[in-house]
Amino acid sequence: MDKLDQLDDALRKKNYHVIEAEDRCDTIPDLEYYQKQFMLGAKNICMQYFNKRPYQLNKEEYKKWLVKCFSTYDTIDTTFKLKEMVNIKTKVAIDTHRRYTGNDLDDLKDMNMSILENLIDRRSSINKVYKLFFLRYLSPRMRETIWKGILLDQATVKEYEKNITEDKSYTVSKDEIYILKVIQSILKDDFHNFGNDYDLILLVKAMMIYAAEYLNTYLQDFHYYMLFPLLQTFKSYRTYTRGKLLMSFYLSFLKVRMQIVDEVNEKDETVYEAYINHIIENLQKYLEEIDPELNKQFTDLLSIDDEAIKTYHMDLLVSTRGENNLANLDLRMTKQKVIFGELLRGYIERCSVGFVNVKVSCVIWDFILLKENKSKEDLFITFALILKIIKQDVLDCNNIIDLERVFRAKAILIDDYDFFCNIFDYSKDKNWKDAFSLLDGESLRANFMSIDRVRADHEAEKIREYEEQKAKEAAELNLPMNPSFNPMAPPSTQGGLPDSQPMPTHKPILTQSASNMNKAIG
Repeated sequence: MDKLDQLDDALRKKNYHVIEAEDRCDTIPDLEYYQKQFMLGAKNICMQYFNKRPYQLNKEEYKKWLVKCFSTYDTIDTTFKLKEMVNIKTKVAIDTHRRYTGNDLDDLKDMNMSILENLIDRRSSINKVYKLFFLRYLSPRMRETIWKGILLDQATVKEYEKNITEDKSYTVSKDEIYILKVIQSILKDDFHNFGNDYDLILLVKAMMIYAAEYLNTYLQDFHYYMLFPLLQTFKSYRTYTRGKLLMSFYLSFLKVRMQIVDEVNEKDETVYEAYINHIIENLQKYLEEIDPELNKQFTDLLSIDDEAIKTYHMDLLVSTRGENNLANLDLRMTKQKVIFGELLRGYIERCSVGFVNVKVSCVIWDFILLKENKSKEDLFITFALILKIIKQDVLDCNNIIDLERVFRAKAILIDDYDFFCNIFDYSKDKNWKDAFSLLDGESLRANFMSIDRVRADHEAEKIREYEEQKAKEAAELNLPMNPSFNPMAPPSTQGGLPDSQPMPTHKPILTQSASNMNKAIG
């Protein structure tokens, strides 16, 4: 058993109550009909919007199809009934665990189950949210499924597989031991047992070296932080699959990051004051929309006068931006704006990672990746929502330095479920326009036939197959002997037709079952 197998085995033992609940959910009545309901509806949506079969879709079409299928299936009545059955099974598993171990689980808060190829989250505490809003709090496996559909780039996979055999991809740095220790420390802090997985540590190091060569740049700190949500999402992967695919996910991830961060950096960075004012004004706009009281407190803190602004400003900017930028600075900017501007700038460049915990970062990236139109607004909205969670602490601040300290101390402790609820509360009444292309929800839902219809068709198909099989067996029993195999036949015809007789051509005969199957697939 290799290291990863040992780790997986340990995790399974630790979470055996989760495994038990999943096994119980496999016994839900009519589960195969629910699965078939989804697959048939997904094929219909594919034909309706793209006039293709799923395997014929290109990368962009596949992304859109994936989101349409998942989001629509989550809003039909039978899905709600299924969730109720899942919750019953899960509660039984929790009660069994409590009875035999004496350990109290926090109800369903830490129970992320997966069935129907992990399309449906099993947290009963957010079922009402599901029924109201299609942006769901994703279970790890559901997140993995969707992220694969959005980030997987087969061309990058092939390029990586080609170059991975070249020695330059694994050039040993003189600082290799230091790099490995840093990576191990990060993995221990954020992923606990992962810090002891030496194969994973080497994989992360190899990915960093390859990414630097691929991007033709020195990696900044955000390049390392951006790995965390990916490792969290795909942490169940075996070493080989990680090495083969994670590089593709990582580079695709960075492309999305550049898309939204570059939109924020629309001001000339050399004009430092203009840039800081630009990002603060954007934040204030969304903060006013989310919580006017919070925005008033934030605006008041920014407007506080302070003595010796220039001296403080000079010292701070030399340490943060470098002496070369000082010639372009307007030293009239307040101390408060400089401090908060650097905090917000770091959040934007890292796209939250490192400012909050990894699970909250994953929720933020769910919010960004699931939207077809990704924009800078998402970064400011998520920052404002974090401030709302720690609102009381923000209202107690006397200056921006207090606010920065509160943010760094409290944001990392935020619960991912609480953060998701904030996203839901903000988004449920918004006009999302074409963010998910679900304005035609009724039309999409029509592609998923009722579960009763699926069951009836399934049973009818079984009956047809049975009757056809019996008819075939009966026909075989009454067949005359084939003259081609007559031992008394002359040599010229033994095993075949006479040379003078042309070979007949046959058209394939489709059985009724096969014909119906073609209609269903088409």
